[in-house]
Order: sequence, then C-alpha cells, then structure tokens
Amino acid sequence: MMLRHMWRPALAPLVGGLAAVAIGVAIAVATFGLAVAAPELQPKTTHDVQGREDCLICHQVGGGVKPSPSNHAAYTNAMCLGCHPAGNASRSPEPPKQEAPVSGLSSPSPQSPNQPASEGQKPASTSSQTLAPAPTGGGNASTALSAPTSMPFCLDCHKNPGLAMTLPSGESLGLFVDEASMSGSVHGGKLTCTDCHSRINSVPHKRIQVSDRREYSIAQYEACKRCHFTNYTKTLDSIHYKVMEAGNLNAPLCTDCHGYHDVTKPDQPRSRISASCAKCHRQIYDAYTKSVHGAALMQEDNKDVPVCTDCHGTHTIQDATSASFRLNSPEMCARCHADATLMAKYNLSPNVFKTYVQDFHGATVALTKRQGLDNWTEEAVCSDCHGVHDIQSVKKGNPAQLKQNLVATCRKCHPDAGTNFPDAWLGHYEVSPDKTPLTWAVRAWYVIFIPFMIGGLLLHIVVDLWRVARNR
Repeated sequence: MMLRHMWRPALAPLVGGLAAVAIGVAIAVATFGLAVAAPELQPKTTHDVQGREDCLICHQVGGGVKPSPSNHAAYTNAMCLGCHPAGNASRSPEPPKQEAPVSGLSSPSPQSPNQPASEGQKPASTSSQTLAPAPTGGGNASTALSAPTSMPFCLDCHKNPGLAMTLPSGESLGLFVDEASMSGSVHGGKLTCTDCHSRINSVPHKRIQVSDRREYSIAQYEACKRCHFTNYTKTLDSIHYKVMEAGNLNAPLCTDCHGYHDVTKPDQPRSRISASCAKCHRQIYDAYTKSVHGAALMQEDNKDVPVCTDCHGTHTIQDATSASFRLNSPEMCARCHADATLMAKYNLSPNVFKTYVQDFHGATVALTKRQGLDNWTEEAVCSDCHGVHDIQSVKKGNPAQLKQNLVATCRKCHPDAGTNFPDAWLGHYEVSPDKTPLTWAVRAWYVIFIPFMIGGLLLHIVVDLWRVARNR
C-alpha cells in the first residue's frame, strides 16, 4: 500500500511530459496539414495571365497586382471563378484558345463568342443562359459557378468607366457601357445583351481577332439585321455599301448613324438627322446650315423644311451624281413645292413644277426620262439654277441684284446670254394680269380669237356643203 503511494508522485512528471509531447506533435501535424492545404484554400494571383485581357484589366503581367477595385467581388464572382471554380481557386487555367481572325467586309451574322462589349455593339448578354464551368481538382458540380447572363451580370464588369482593351493597332477599345444611356435607348427593356452579342457565352470572354476599332465595327454591325432585316437589305443597294465594297472601310455602317448602346429615334430632334450626316459630310453640312432650308431648321426648328434624308433617302441612299438621280430631282423638289397647302404657309407659288415641265427645259428632261433613267441630260434641272445644298431665297436682294444673279445663272449653259436674256423667261409663275399683263392680254386675245376663227371656218364649210347639196 505504501509502495503504491510512493510511485504515483514519480510518474506525474513523466505523464505531464508525454502529454506535452503529444500536444506538440498534434500542433506540428496540424501546421503541416494547413501548409499543404493552403494552396488549395487560398487563390493565387501570381500565375501568368498573358493573353487574358479580362484578367489583365486588374492584374498586370510582370508588374504585380493592381489594387482591387471597389466592386472586386463582382470580378471574383463573374470573371475569376469562370477559370477558378469554387473549391479549387488556386488552379491556373489553361491558355485560351485563339479564334480565327475576322476578315472581309462583312462577318457572319452571329457575333463572335470572344467579342467584348465595345463602341460598335451592345454589351454582353441578358439571356436565360447560365455559365457553369466544370469543376477541377477538389471542386465538384455543386460548387461550380452558375450565374445567369442577365443585364446586371454583364454590367458588373462593363459599368466600370476605365474598362478597355488595347488592339494590335494600338487603339484603345472602350468596354464601358453606360447603364443609364442603354436603359433610355429605344432598345431599353426590349433587348438583352446577348441579342446583339450572341456569341458571348462564357466568362472570361474569348479574344476576338481584329486589328483595329473599324475592323471590329465592320465585323459586328450585321447584328442589326436580325431585327431590322428589311432596312438592312435596303442598305445593300445604297451608295454607302457600294463604296465599302470598293474598299473604303470608312463608309458608314448602321452604328455610325444610329449609335450602339444609346440608340434613340433619329428624328428627335429633327435636326439630328442632318447632324448625323455631318460626321462624314462636314463641308456639305456647313453649306446646308447657311441655306434657306438649313437655317430655318437650325434656327427656327422648322419641321417643314427638308433634311438630308428627304432628298437622298434613308437606307437606299442613291449616288447623287448618277443620271437617275438627276432625272428624278424635279419630282423630288415637287414633293414640297407642288404642295398647295404647304406653299400657302410661306406665300410661295405651288405651280413651280407645273410651269417647269411646260417650258423647254422641263419638257426635254421629261422626254429624256421616258427614254430611260440611265440617259444623261444637260438640260437644266432645279439644282442647276437654285443650287444644291446652298439654296438661297429668291426674295432676298433688290430687283437689279436678282436680275444680275439670274443672268449669271443662265450663262452657265448659255455663255453668250446678254443682260436682257432672262426677260424672255416668265419664271415659275403662271401668266396673270398683275405679273405679266402683256403676255396675259395676248393669251386672252388668242383664247377668244382662235375659237372664233375655227368656229367661223367650220361654219363656212357647213354652209358651203349645204349650198352644193342644194344646187344638185
């Protein structure tokens, strides 16, 4: 009994030492386990991201890691987890597959799956598709990313003003999408991102092979034809498409006139139509704004005056130097100037077209047109006398100045015309006693005299026949 009580105090230090050793071993094992598991628990951001533009927005190769943006969670959920699925965030993704380069004037109707949202088209998608990358390593299907490609999802990244990518040409292609402008466009609430960017079906987006911004716009503009097929086919007959076909890649596309994310009604305000044309035709636009038509539109917001599309058309824009355009131009002007109600508002004669086709110039042009629209004529049309884009009011200036201007106009075709040459022309006004009293009197005399002469001749013939019949 006494011995049992004697060895217990001796064993106490030994037990305590063994317990301490066991605890130390456990801590060491746990530390080693965490060190081994750390790569699987903590994502790495130091792997090579060369060629991954989506990653390079924040992470610079060879330059460390940029400070995380305020909404870095959006990048983590939408972009990083596309390559780093939950449960295996440390795994470096495989290098991205390169798409075939885009070439030619037009691209296939569906858009490239690697297309970033840019100045030429709409942003990424808002369809009901989901993105669910397959898990790797320790991940499983239940932990993989599955996010609907809705408008807010796309804007998680594309709402950042600094979002951009550098093209091989050195140009910067902006990827920022203004949510307010897009919501206020005619497409707001009607189209989703992937309605236009139909090939974007994964995050990160695959890279599109274009060299510059213009090539990107040309490759993507056919997205418009999915909804606007009729207007799209009209553009194929326009002078713009023919110029592009000839090799001028600066010829306007749908998005050049209508915009892309901020598409609004082109005639609100009406002056916006001509302002859109001014992007390419600045000198013509400047002359137009100083004309009687353009000044009334710009200064008075007069909706009665013509804008560019009233004369040249909208999607089926013709070559203004062609014979068909020249032969049709009098009828084009007549759409307004033969409208009696419209002309009455401005105290102008509605008979200008009627009198034109009755004189030598108009009759010759009408005859040439009947023979075919490909027949060129040098006979004067409206624009030869009044100008094209720089049309001025015929009421400005004193009579002597107007006559001098008229003589100069006539000498374009009649170089030997004297100062009194225009006096033989009655203008576009019909004969009346207040404007042309002598001509009116002669016409009135003929109106009376000719029926009298013809009636007397017929009466003479009838009486003579009656006499001959009676004498038999």
